[in-house]
Amino acid sequence: MKLTEEEKAILEGREGRARQLALKNMVDYAKAMGAETLLDVDDVSIGLYSRLPSSIHAGQHFETYEDMCSYDYLATDEKVKFRQLKACRTVTNNAGVTKDWLEYCGIKEQELYDCTDELNQFYRDHHANNTGTCAPYLLGYVPQKGAHVVSAESSQVIFENSVLGARTNCEGDVAMMGAAIVGKIPNCGLHLSEKRLGTHLVKVKKIPSTLFQWDLMGYWIGKHVKIGIPVIEMDIESITFDEYKGFGAAMTTAGQVDLFHVIGHTPEAPDYNTAFGGNEPKDIFYYGAEEEKEIIDELNWAKEEQVDFVLLGCPHYSAFQIADVARYLNGRKCRGKLVIMTAPATAAQARINGDAQAIEEAGGFLTSCCPPMVATWPENIKVLATDSAKMAHYVPGTKDYKIHAGSTKQCVEAAVTGIWKEV
Repeated sequence: MKLTEEEKAILEGREGRARQLALKNMVDYAKAMGAETLLDVDDVSIGLYSRLPSSIHAGQHFETYEDMCSYDYLATDEKVKFRQLKACRTVTNNAGVTKDWLEYCGIKEQELYDCTDELNQFYRDHHANNTGTCAPYLLGYVPQKGAHVVSAESSQVIFENSVLGARTNCEGDVAMMGAAIVGKIPNCGLHLSEKRLGTHLVKVKKIPSTLFQWDLMGYWIGKHVKIGIPVIEMDIESITFDEYKGFGAAMTTAGQVDLFHVIGHTPEAPDYNTAFGGNEPKDIFYYGAEEEKEIIDELNWAKEEQVDFVLLGCPHYSAFQIADVARYLNGRKCRGKLVIMTAPATAAQARINGDAQAIEEAGGFLTSCCPPMVATWPENIKVLATDSAKMAHYVPGTKDYKIHAGSTKQCVEAAVTGIWKEV
């Protein structure tokens, strides 16, 4: 390893035990990846789970969040005290359970509620920007092309790599929190220009017309590319953040894909030759109506018509998507449960717009919490409907719910009528 004088000093403990351990882990990680140097990072996204229940932590019980971070994120049995995080632009993910979600699920244990206050105070004490979202780019956290950033949230990784042109690998918890503590990450993988060139070509014959169709296309591409960097060729004038958001999340869910290029649209693909860097694609795929139906049939598999629970917002909804839900509800009441996951700041904006109130008056609920992440759900759910390919993919791995997947409008109708209708 080629370490700077600053890094050598940190390894000697001159900036405290936490940064010393974090950097030691980074050096070990870099050696395992064949990296010779470390990068300075200022932009890090972290997501800490609640310190309770112990089932989240393989039976380990933690009295404080510093104890939890020492064990889970510094990989030590020591109880290490933390300084302010060295990464100056650190934002938080939505990994932890929230008070509003505990209340919604009817959970009474006071200690779990207290833990949410403790976690929020931990973020304040360590100067983390507590955005509480898997999509911080919707709130103005927009690292620019070429910036080296760190995230463990897969949908954020693929968005920042592809849409923004920032550089990050999909990191594990130790690297994620270590980067926040010490401001370093190994210089490897997608931090390197030569590792960011396209590997597969996808020619799109059917342009998506809804956000759910973008999800379906992303899922199909991830499933068929499997491992690589797809370059997408499509005749479209522009692509919105919301379209990119679900598209990338579905792609990285179905395959080992952390970066894609859209020719003429994404920052590193102004043309075909730049996207591939002179290389030939390993394979060429064609995406059209048949391929779209393949994924609909795979994700929308419940036979039951009755829907108990509608879950929207994976990745977190934007204010525009929340407005769509309010418009689709059109003053009607929900027969089933309707939950929308979104950032606290976005929920506040939706309240300014009046959309949050319209949804709540219909019986819907807005939260930043992600039920699969915190393994906490309301009771009496048998059939779940969602407009997210990522959610449709992951929920069956955590709960034995039957799954319907479709457009936002389909899902809202299911919440109102309690019945899933195919279109």
